[in-house]
Amino acid sequence: MREFALKFRTASLEKQVLPSARDDSSREQSIPARIILAGIAAIVFCSEAQVHAQAFDRFAQHTFFAGSPASDYYSYSRGNISAPSTVRLVNNRLPLETAEFKSGPNALELSWTSAKNGGWDVSIDAVRWRNAELNWQGDTLSFWVFAPHTMKSADLPRIALTDEQGGHTTAAPLSEFTGDVPARKWTRISVDLTKLHSESLRPFQPARLNAVLFSQNDGDGKPHTLYVDEIRMDGAMSVQSVPAAPTALQATGYERHVDLEWQAQDDPGATEYVVYRSERGGAYKQVGVQRYGVHRFTDWVGLPDAKVSYQVSARNGQMVESKRTSPASATTHAMTDDELLTMVQRASFHYYWDGAEPNSGMALESQPGPDHLVAMGASGFGVMALVVAVDRGFITREQGAERMLRIANFLDKADKYHGAWAHFLDGRTGKTVSLFGIYDDGADLVETSFMMQGLLAARQYFNKDNTQETQLRDVINRQWRGGDRGWLRAPPLKDARYMQS
Repeated sequence: MREFALKFRTASLEKQVLPSARDDSSREQSIPARIILAGIAAIVFCSEAQVHAQAFDRFAQHTFFAGSPASDYYSYSRGNISAPSTVRLVNNRLPLETAEFKSGPNALELSWTSAKNGGWDVSIDAVRWRNAELNWQGDTLSFWVFAPHTMKSADLPRIALTDEQGGHTTAAPLSEFTGDVPARKWTRISVDLTKLHSESLRPFQPARLNAVLFSQNDGDGKPHTLYVDEIRMDGAMSVQSVPAAPTALQATGYERHVDLEWQAQDDPGATEYVVYRSERGGAYKQVGVQRYGVHRFTDWVGLPDAKVSYQVSARNGQMVESKRTSPASATTHAMTDDELLTMVQRASFHYYWDGAEPNSGMALESQPGPDHLVAMGASGFGVMALVVAVDRGFITREQGAERMLRIANFLDKADKYHGAWAHFLDGRTGKTVSLFGIYDDGADLVETSFMMQGLLAARQYFNKDNTQETQLRDVINRQWRGGDRGWLRAPPLKDARYMQS
């Protein structure tokens, strides 16, 4: 016997959906897109979302650090100092270097003085993505370093690793893994994890790595500076082919930022895309990187009337770079209210369109996040955004109907409980995922209501007499009529219903 919890936060499913919902036989006129916008405007703001199957896994299993969105210090770091040694910290965190980096827009700055009878250490922590476990793949930790002046290997700090279960390695001198670091040249250091011996009660588990620690070595009493970038976990490095170059770069200027989008082949060797900017005809400079699988990038220019051009390349784990795209240019400009609304609508749509789980067409629960965990309510918002996109001409009507039919067919076969769906599903199988705990494995009326509102809006909008749209309306009607609204009402003096199966 298994117990399903039915979360009940509304009087009934019937009251949550559109009050005027009727069968498609009424053939009502399409719902105005500007009205639909009001229901989705609050959930906008990430247009960098084009995720392919397993793209996040590839990123999350290998990339430990590749630049920070902040400009002053890296939030996922911390430091400790015992005088008379010193290490430069900002708000007890590692500062960022913005002039020299391997992957823009910045690198970590490690500036220290190691004194006798003193000590220092800094920890660079793993980013904990929502709903994603630490599951690093590889046996080699590598990173790039840059020294303003030649640095003897004996002057380099020590390195140690910790995992999320409390396991840790010895603190080994970096000189065991590299020679002298030349001045003003990015140099790669590769650490064979088998050479870092575990000395904790629980053996260190590389797959659960949660922090990279640098600490004082010999106390020479001299100041040193090292920039650190592109920290990765990989297998033993072998010669890799040059990644396939991106194509079809487009740039769209708004008031203070530029949106970029491009096309790229699925390439097992590619790990990231590198974005270059030229201002008013000047030299191209790297301004950022984008993780593999995301074919969009937003560049904050900061001022209107900026004339900029862009190129994008692909790069692999060894930092071997493809050819760049042909340039794409844009100019920022003052925007009217109507242009602002269009920008918001387009950004909201692209979050759901580009970032959809590939099999179901549904919205992923979080981005970055697990590749196949889809959310019911968010997908309902995405359906409304799709209707807006068709009405505004962001995509064709045929494209919108095809995606809608994929979503509807997926939902038709997905787990349902008296006609209501769960909060979370596996986009590959349609099976319920109990993300919030053991009793989060049944129907969710709030999430189902959001989705049903989107489906009913789509049903009324896609009202053409063709095979595709007729089939779409039929599937939606079957789902709408399949809800057991009487059973789904909460019993007296209860805020939830439970059923046995």
